[in-house]
Amino acid sequence: MSKYTEKRLLGEWVIDPTDFNAIEKYGIVSMKFKENGQLIYRNHFIGETKIMLLTYQAQDGLLFTNQPSSLQEEKTAYFFTPEGNLILLYESTPSRFVRSSP
Repeated sequence: MSKYTEKRLLGEWVIDPTDFNAIEKYGIVSMKFKENGQLIYRNHFIGETKIMLLTYQAQDGLLFTNQPSSLQEEKTAYFFTPEGNLILLYESTPSRFVRSSP
């Protein structure tokens, strides 16, 4: 595992179906964080799913993501709730994710 990967991130996460603000802004989203630094980001639409293959690093409560085809790095703050949910703060807007699978 990379020294810039947080073990609690690993696995699959889906946007919390009760987080209506995040769903309105991003749609139905799932993310799979892999141990090798790969992040599979899926946006689920009726009849199709769009997939982005990203790389990521996590350090000190910040998530750094990159598309290999683009040189622009995105930075997102994150933390975990006491219940184990993942909160992403992208552009200061929180979105809540629940674990789908380890």
